[in-house]
Amino acid sequence: MDALCGGVPNSRTSKDSHNVSSDNQTDIQAETTVEAPEVTFADLGLSQKVLSAVHDAGYVNPTPIQAGAIPHALQGKDVLGIAQTGTGKTAAFVLPMITRLEKGRARARMPRTLILEPTRELAAQVEENFVKYGKNHRLNIALLIGGVSFDEQEKKLERGADVLIATPGRLLDHFERGKLLLTGVDILVIDEADRMLDMGFIPDIERIAKLIPFTRQTLFFSATMPPEITKLTEQFLQAPVRIEVSKAASTGVNIVQRLVKSKSKGWDKRETLRKLIRAEEDELKNAIIFCNRKVDVSELFRSLVKHDFDAGALHGDMDHARAWPCWRHSAKAS
Repeated sequence: MDALCGGVPNSRTSKDSHNVSSDNQTDIQAETTVEAPEVTFADLGLSQKVLSAVHDAGYVNPTPIQAGAIPHALQGKDVLGIAQTGTGKTAAFVLPMITRLEKGRARARMPRTLILEPTRELAAQVEENFVKYGKNHRLNIALLIGGVSFDEQEKKLERGADVLIATPGRLLDHFERGKLLLTGVDILVIDEADRMLDMGFIPDIERIAKLIPFTRQTLFFSATMPPEITKLTEQFLQAPVRIEVSKAASTGVNIVQRLVKSKSKGWDKRETLRKLIRAEEDELKNAIIFCNRKVDVSELFRSLVKHDFDAGALHGDMDHARAWPCWRHSAKAS
């Protein structure tokens, strides 16, 4: 889950050269290190209401993506943010959006801002961030995701949405039903763009972008920049400020990667996995295990439960009622 976290202090090295010359002396270079002041959220231009919510959450220093993106987002500039998941990029767009939304009001069926997410779980995480950091504001937030009743979502749209968070497919469903107008969107956020590409959502995003005023501000975030994503940025962004906090396709610095050998049969792999979990039992509080196929998810889930592990299962064929409790339990555990 994206979250605010302490930033890394910035430092710079200045070289003060003092030349000493005489018949028997050579130039001597004296090098001193000067620590630059830490950047705080109060330095970024956020409103007092937002700063109060951030302070109540226990955060003082922004992460690099937050420090880089927030001032430009507040100025209404397009932003291209390249950052891994877990770097705090959600707050990099949530905080400036809340500040900018302090002026104006929503109208029925005409959201003021739109955030596109590839999955309903990510969309729900973004909603939680708006609730957390917008607690001093009266923001109307609408969440349009699959597996939830259209009627409930339409009621929220009718009340007027300051913030509309949606997956592309469900958003277009509402638009085609005549329940949604996008001509009032001032800020468009495209999050996890490379995952959108992997999931085949790019045609939907291109269609949605054409329904939104050309004068909008666009905040575009991606962990990697394959050629297809670069082409999208050229299409959607106008003179963007590029904020890159990690090399494209690099692994987050707080992630340790290991390759474990196993026999090829499914039951051999599951046994190897159980041994790995038990070996880390003292330090391992929770874990997410990804499988290549939905059937593998079901098989692994049954195996873990059979061997007395507290496990849940999530995949695309599960309806919201079955998937959501497992997701909420995992989010709270983390």
